[in-house]
Amino acid sequence: MGSRYFGARGSSHGGRRAGGRGDAARAARTALDREPGFEVIAASPAPRDSGTAAFVEGRTFDLLLEADLVLDASGDAATRYLANDAAAVRGIPLVWVDTAAGEVGAAFDERGVDYRDLHAPDAPVAPTDAPADVLGGSAAELAAAVLADPGMAGTVRAWDGATLQQRRYARDSAVARPGSLEERTTIPEPDDASSISAPALAKLLAGATTLGIHEPVPTLLDVREAPEVSFVSLPGAVHIPMGELPARIGELDPTAPLVVFCHHGVRSSRALGLLQRAGFTRARHLTGGIDAWAVQVDPSLPRY
Repeated sequence: MGSRYFGARGSSHGGRRAGGRGDAARAARTALDREPGFEVIAASPAPRDSGTAAFVEGRTFDLLLEADLVLDASGDAATRYLANDAAAVRGIPLVWVDTAAGEVGAAFDERGVDYRDLHAPDAPVAPTDAPADVLGGSAAELAAAVLADPGMAGTVRAWDGATLQQRRYARDSAVARPGSLEERTTIPEPDDASSISAPALAKLLAGATTLGIHEPVPTLLDVREAPEVSFVSLPGAVHIPMGELPARIGELDPTAPLVVFCHHGVRSSRALGLLQRAGFTRARHLTGGIDAWAVQVDPSLPRY
């Protein structure tokens, strides 16, 4: 199968809860360590030693840059939703273990199934007496299975008091995902004068000889974080992370045409507002970000 990297959430280093929830993480880790060709990247919501990475909001991208799957065994609902949303952005599957609910499952947003489709935030959970070691071992087996066959996404195994019963679930496309990443982060697009599509930008960057194009080539401003830029970038772009832009805005020419971009267009939309307030009257942002560029202009670029 080749090398695989797992973000093992709530590993033996942390994420323990009463009732043996830490045992589920240890059981999953032990089972994964026996799988040939797998490497486990251990992390937890609150690491207790320097050998464990922190899996917390705002720091998930670095951890998942080389991961093929996230396995959440934290026993913490908030961490589980964070793992789900991070996996969706990264475009990799999620396998979760919920010891309290006696449940193991697999989600993969690119296959149309998301943890939020099954469990809305703040929904009540009926406690079970499911053995943590059984759940952890099942999660490891399901993780290997969903990597071998992404069609396994949507599988749920629930404890019935004696054994794990498997079923399938699917998204009801007519129902919005409550609290989803898109719902929480999407910003309405600016008007056409303040945004540009990936194909239109490609024509501008081709130069003044392109038929029908009479605009100067704009400066590209990338406001993503350094690990994102190292993973995929656009040639010639100026890199100023979003968090540094207010302090470094003086490095840019407010009179020159400028196109700012990020991953999906959320951060660049915010950056555009900052630039416009600072007098950048010729600034625009790339609709859909570098992901739209990879889809619509250059499919050879890696996506995340």
